[in-house]
Order: sequence, then C-alpha cells, then structure tokens
Amino acid sequence: MSHGALAILVVLALVATLQGLLRMVGLVAVVRQDELSGLDAEEGVHRAAWAVEVAARHGRARCDLGSEGIARADLVAARDELDRVLRTAGVHEQQVKAAGAVIVSATRYRDFAVKATAGDTCKTLRDPSVERDRIQLDEDLTDAWVARLNELHVRIREDEDEARRIGVTSATLGGVVAVLAAIVAVVVARTTAASVTKPIGALASAATRLGEGSFEPIEVLAGPHEVRELGRDLERMRLRIQEIDELKQGFLANVSHELRTPLARLREALALLGDGTLGELTPKQNRVLALARRACEEEVRLVTTLLDLSRLRSGQPLKVACDTTVSAIVDAAIVSEREAAARREITFRVEHAPKRAVWADASLLERALANLLRNAASVTATGGVVVVEAEDVDGIVTVRVSDHGPGVPEAVRKDLFSPFAAAPVSGVERPFSLGLGLAFAREVLRAHDGDVDLERSDETGSTFRMSLPAEKLS
Repeated sequence: MSHGALAILVVLALVATLQGLLRMVGLVAVVRQDELSGLDAEEGVHRAAWAVEVAARHGRARCDLGSEGIARADLVAARDELDRVLRTAGVHEQQVKAAGAVIVSATRYRDFAVKATAGDTCKTLRDPSVERDRIQLDEDLTDAWVARLNELHVRIREDEDEARRIGVTSATLGGVVAVLAAIVAVVVARTTAASVTKPIGALASAATRLGEGSFEPIEVLAGPHEVRELGRDLERMRLRIQEIDELKQGFLANVSHELRTPLARLREALALLGDGTLGELTPKQNRVLALARRACEEEVRLVTTLLDLSRLRSGQPLKVACDTTVSAIVDAAIVSEREAAARREITFRVEHAPKRAVWADASLLERALANLLRNAASVTATGGVVVVEAEDVDGIVTVRVSDHGPGVPEAVRKDLFSPFAAAPVSGVERPFSLGLGLAFAREVLRAHDGDVDLERSDETGSTFRMSLPAEKLS
C-alpha cells in the first residue's frame, strides 16, 4: 500500500505538473490565436488606411504642381486597396459600428477617399474643412492603434502573471510530493528537475526579462515537447512585442516630426518680436522674450534630437563629407554651449585639438560633442572648468571631456547611455533632462563606426571619451 500510495502521489504530481504546463501553453496559445491574429488583421487595415493618408498628402503636393491626374490615380488606388482589405477582414457596412476603433477609423478614411475621388480631387484636397477633417482622422487612427497596442500589452502582462503563478504552484506541489514520497519522490524530483524544472526556470527568467523590456532572443532549451513549444511561443511573442516596440518608436518619431512645423513658426514669431518688426519692446519685455526664445530653442533641440535618434536607429545613411576638422568640430560644439554655461560661470578649456580633417557628418558630430559638454557643465560647480582634450594616435582621433562633478553613481552606469535614463546627481542642481544626450552621442559615434564611453569617474569628476577609427579619417 505504501508503494501504491507513493505511486499515486507521483502520478498526481505528474498530472498536476503537466496540467500546469498545459495551462501555461494554453495561455500563450490564446494570446497568439485570439490577440496576435486579430492584431495582424487590424494591422493590415491600419496600413491600408495610412496609405490613404499618405496618398492624400502627396496628392495635395502634386495638385500644387499641376499633376491632378496622378494625385487622383494614387488616391483611387489607395481607396480600392483599403476597401479590399476591409472586405477581406470581414467588415461590412452593418458591422462597422460594432467593430474596433481601428476599423471605424479606417472606414472613415475610405469614406474620405470616396468623397475626394468623386469630384474635383484637387479642389477637395485643398478645402480647409476637408484638410481639418483629414488631420482629425489621422489623430483618431493613431490614437486607436496606440490604444489597441496598450490593450494587447495589458493582456500579455496578465497572461504572463498567470503563467508565473501556475509555475509557482506546480513547483510547490512538486516539493510537497518530494517530502511525502521519499525515495520515489526524490527520483521523480531529480527527473523533473533535469527535464522540466530547469527549462521552465530559464523560460520564466526569459519571460521576466521580456516583461522588463529586454528583447534578447529566448533560447528554446531541451525538454518535454510542451516546454519546447512554450519556448518557441515565447520567442514568437518576443518578436511580436519587439515589433510593437518598433512601431512605438516610429510613432514617437512621427510625433516629433509633426512638432517641427509649429516650433518653427513659434521661432519665427519670436524673431519678429525681437527684431522690432511689431514695435519697440521695453527692457522687461526683452527679458521675457529672451526667456521664451531660450525655451523655444530647447524644444527645437529636443525634437531634432528625437528625430535624429530615430533616423540613426533606423539605419538611414549619414550625410558624410570631408569639409571640417577635429578642431573645428570642437570649437563649434563649445560655441553652441558657451552661452548656457556662462550663466553658471562655467568655462571650457581646450588643451589640445588636432587640425586633422575628418570624413563624417560634421553637424551630428558637433551636436554629439555638445551633448557631452552640456552634461559636464551641468554637474560642475558654479565657476568651474570643463576640460576638452583631443588627440590623434595611430589613426584614431579621441576626444575627452572632463568635468569636476561628484562622479557617476555606480547604480546608474549600466543604463547611462540608454534613452530616457536621466538620473539626479547628488549635491548638484542640474536642469531637467529627458536623458537623451548620451544616448544620442553614442548613436552618432556608432553610426560613424566609433563609440562613446565613460573612461573615468570618481569623487573628483568624470571623463567621457569619444573615439573615431582610422577608416573615417581622410
């Protein structure tokens, strides 16, 4: 009876463990079938609707150039493709109100395209009210798609938590059985540890990393078929989430791009005020205007950094030329930051800068170095000095920026060059930052096959090092 009881316990343990695994696989399958498959259909509808928006924008430009026929043809093609995608997705007129927000926005885009191609296309596209409606459509479609992605993210996180709870329950039951079943349970536990526990633990760790935003590939470990299938499902989920993250980055780039026009108009308006075009300003008004212009320039720099960061990460080619030198880049970066540093009585001292010509995108390199100078000035005490030293050794140009701040805390060094990783500095009142400067500098240098790193950091200050390899030099 004792052996029978042990056998029954082992069988029950195996049944419970397999049930837990099957439930975990089921959770992943539900996400894959119900959520991701539905997302694929909605993604197709979103792309087709966005194609109508692109055709409308290009059509407006072509109308201004007198190419109404091409504008109309492009819009008709985009309209027909959107209509086909909607029919393929099974969306009929009587179903639109019950469909998701993405489908509703897409049908509105289809109606817009039908209206624009029914008569004078160029006249319709130039109509201010039509353009306002189209801009609102663009916003509604983007909001609907972002909301859909957020909904999927919440569902995946809930399923991940449920899978983790199932794994913990299964592991606990296995431990109880191991105590009660003595030798037989020990054998089962060892077998389970070898074939199930280890891969499940690895997959649980991978799921945790995925939940924390790490997109490292998930290795499918050896083990039972269900575990391997779970690993493959997690890897497919990782790829899908990574794709969604890339869509998010694209959305951020689009938003930044849309901000450039109003900021440019604001800058122009402030310039007109400063030039006295609208009348002479009082000293108080001039001071307020200076604050406004400074804030506007900060926003322009932020939007430009976001756009360039997105462009660099997407692998777009650089605008390289051999029309500048290392010393010119250093001087230009210092000039761009001198006024802001002077408000805190910070000075820049250049100890050495070779006049060697570089084959690179000079504007990006200047801004990358300016970001390092800005960071160094922000952590240096009032009245301090930031030292810049450049050297050319064995065909590699190295530029070092040294500050006299409190040093970089050990806890933040791992994410120091990650976007939006700004951290407070002990004992220093520095202006608010989104944490894009170092990330942008590293992307720029790596796009030139170089790099930026933290060479030294202690209680006396920090030194950041930029390096550009020999093949990038003339």
